[in-house]
Amino acid sequence: MVTDMLNAAALCHQTESAEGWNVMPPTKRPVAIGGMSRAALDCELAKGVDSLHDGNGMTPDEVDAALAREFGR
Repeated sequence: MVTDMLNAAALCHQTESAEGWNVMPPTKRPVAIGGMSRAALDCELAKGVDSLHDGNGMTPDEVDAALAREFGR
């Protein structure tokens, strides 16, 4: 059964590669806040605020354009 699953995964990967689909996982995982301590959550929120103060924010139009580029919509 494990061999069948490995073969299916390999076939899927070959198909996706041949058709030009992006089969690589994202390089940076999103932050999951569900199991985070209060201190860790505060730290992540502070990173976001600092990013905005540093001028790294995006307008709604820039967000829409970035999502369209990434997800092809």
